[in-house]
Amino acid sequence: MISRRFPSGVATKISGMSAAFDIERIPPGARLELYTKPGCPYCAQAMAHYRRVGTPFTEYDAQNDRAAKARMLELAGGDPTVPCIVVDGSYRQSGWGKPLRG
Repeated sequence: MISRRFPSGVATKISGMSAAFDIERIPPGARLELYTKPGCPYCAQAMAHYRRVGTPFTEYDAQNDRAAKARMLELAGGDPTVPCIVVDGSYRQSGWGKPLRG
């Protein structure tokens, strides 16, 4: 697994992500899952974006729900960074923004 450390000190997993997939534009009918933590500003930005563009999603609390956290870590290869974005059951990325932060 390759990680990149950003100036904020956050390490975000970048390997295994599909460069051709535009995470901001989820295909119609795709199932979007967001694994978040309460109070996370990057999680809030991701959710606001998907609400603004009309993309429905299911939010899972990865801080307070042990089962959700375990599933997130399994999908993301152990990366604890939120938001963790999963489309149709496939991990797409951890973090939000450019550069990715979380």
